[in-house]
Amino acid sequence: MDSIPKETQLRDVLDQAPTDGLKAIFSDYLNQLQRGRRLESFQFLNGSYLVPLDGSEYFSSKNISCPGCLKKEKPVGDIRYHHQILQAVIVHPDIKQVLPVAPEPIQNKDGYTRIVKSMPVKARIREDHPRLKIIITWDGLYCSRLLMKSKRPGCLIS
Repeated sequence: MDSIPKETQLRDVLDQAPTDGLKAIFSDYLNQLQRGRRLESFQFLNGSYLVPLDGSEYFSSKNISCPGCLKKEKPVGDIRYHHQILQAVIVHPDIKQVLPVAPEPIQNKDGYTRIVKSMPVKARIREDHPRLKIIITWDGLYCSRLLMKSKRPGCLIS
């Protein structure tokens, strides 16, 4: 090997790689935990599993961007490009470890910010694990948006 690729070269290659293939890794992992009865220790309420969802930023730059980047514009004219995911995990209040469920990229598509996958997160979890009883919770920001749109009290989605 004559030279080691730089970070920007690796990013250029990886940004173009489809993430759909990663879904099977997360699904297979949880299926193995279920078969080995290791997932049972995460049961929370009446045999259900608690699955909080939250967005997370994993890349940010003032100089580097791609067509899928989200943009934050500051009042002083600074622009920061970033990437985010919507991450679901299986948790239990008494266990320090969490079990990740396949993340969903949040990207700019055709000028709109959206979750890249066409299927809602709950439906994707249902498709991969149809018999898994889950309680899905969202963060306060999502709840306040949901309440403003729907005028409904509460924010527990299961």
